[in-house]
Amino acid sequence: MRIILSILLAVIMLASITPLALAAAVPVTGVTLDKTYADLMVGDSLTLTATVKPADATNKGVTWESLDPTIAEVSASGVVTAVAAGMTVIKVKTNDGGFTASCVINVSSRLITSVVVTDVIYPPAAGDKVGDYISASIPADTNYSIEAVAWFDFTSFAQMTNDDVFEAGRKYLFAVGLRADEGYEFDSSPSMSINGGEIAVYSMSGVTADPTAFCLYADLYTVPYPTVSVTGVELDCTSATLTAGDTLKLTATVKPADATYKGVKWSSSDTAVATVSSFGVVTAVAAGTVTVTVTTNDGGYTATCAITVNEDAVPVTGVTLNKTSATLTVGESIDLTATVNPSNADNKNVGWSSTDSSVASVSSSGHVIAVAPGTVTITVMTEDGGFTAECIITVNSEPVETYTVTFVDGLTEEVISTVTVEYGQDVMFPEAPEHEGYTFTGWDKDGKNITEDTTITALYEKITEPPVEVVIGDVNCDGKINTADAVVVLKYSAEMIQLDENQLLAGDCNHDGKVNTADAALILKYAAGMIEEF
Repeated sequence: MRIILSILLAVIMLASITPLALAAAVPVTGVTLDKTYADLMVGDSLTLTATVKPADATNKGVTWESLDPTIAEVSASGVVTAVAAGMTVIKVKTNDGGFTASCVINVSSRLITSVVVTDVIYPPAAGDKVGDYISASIPADTNYSIEAVAWFDFTSFAQMTNDDVFEAGRKYLFAVGLRADEGYEFDSSPSMSINGGEIAVYSMSGVTADPTAFCLYADLYTVPYPTVSVTGVELDCTSATLTAGDTLKLTATVKPADATYKGVKWSSSDTAVATVSSFGVVTAVAAGTVTVTVTTNDGGYTATCAITVNEDAVPVTGVTLNKTSATLTVGESIDLTATVNPSNADNKNVGWSSTDSSVASVSSSGHVIAVAPGTVTITVMTEDGGFTAECIITVNSEPVETYTVTFVDGLTEEVISTVTVEYGQDVMFPEAPEHEGYTFTGWDKDGKNITEDTTITALYEKITEPPVEVVIGDVNCDGKINTADAVVVLKYSAEMIQLDENQLLAGDCNHDGKVNTADAALILKYAAGMIEEF
């Protein structure tokens, strides 16, 4: 009986309490997150905060979910941890009502911006095995590892085996394959170093479809032939005397005759007195003494030539007469005037002669006297150089009708010469003066059938074509000397491209008459600041 009463009492109490409890519950109407998008790096974490609505909801419990836990994980408290590169969605869901909110998570790998490889054994020598040069290390604190070390034959670009042997004169390429650690990938243009910069980086074949893979190449290397060292150098001339404006070609003989590197450099102790070209051509500039030195690139051996430059002497270059023909009557005379060129020539002495003094004679001053009818040639000759000019003299027994033809320089408007021509005869043209920067193109009249006094003018045309200047080392003609010029030479040596005449001159840096890998090496040394001139 007591048990039954207890049960009834409990039922009555429960019935009186339940309606009050149910009336006090506040249902959930929604949920939001403090972020809808976030960028993370692999290994980073982020706490998302969920806000359940309304604020006085009775049951605010939520659950968290990552649509791809391999990219980003989420804890029961909303802490998101980036696992691997990619994109996923983090969802929160209310326990009451199943309301949801989402946040897009974009996970990126950490970038490797510096690639360093050390302990590379380099360079190989002819006859060495490839296996002895398969060596490379990386610093301990890097985020990548070495996957492969290899040598390639540049001609065939085939990978070499450890038992292959390096051949003299052949080009090879050293490569190191790298793999980024988990969560890392290589930058598209990282800084690169091999052996602390002692070995130049040729190129990279790096960020491909797989940004975690990277291949680093050392500079293209040509295995040298066994060398014969230079032991000395001699010049074919140890002293010379020049006049300002003169040139002298010096020839250097490098010893021994079979020396491997016979390249030399030329220098002048005073370029104000005499200069010397990279081919040993000495040009006298002004009076004084100077020492021209040749120095071997291999060993630095020297030989010298003492040059004495005397005051400038102006030689005769030609002579003209004021008349090239004349007609006289027996007993008449005419004075011929000789003009020695250039006007500042040192020795202007001349001599006169007649082919037939019985027809017309000539004095030492150019005074011609008609003696008897006939034709004679009067010649003037310079003492310096033996240059000549002529005037044809026709001697008549009685006067004939004559006309004057005046030849004028079209540039200076100066009279070149004046000649007398008989009626209906053709005139003989004098030599037209030369003018620097201009080309003589002809005369404005043909000088035929002269029937009156006439002026004939020499015509000139200005030379406008600029000279082509070849700069040694600037093979691609861009005004600079750098690795790009060396690549052009290497491609030419590999018969991949052709070069024009000026490029061949610019590419022959060691002046041996050939353009090959030795010239490319000199260009690379110049670009690296290892040498100052070729």
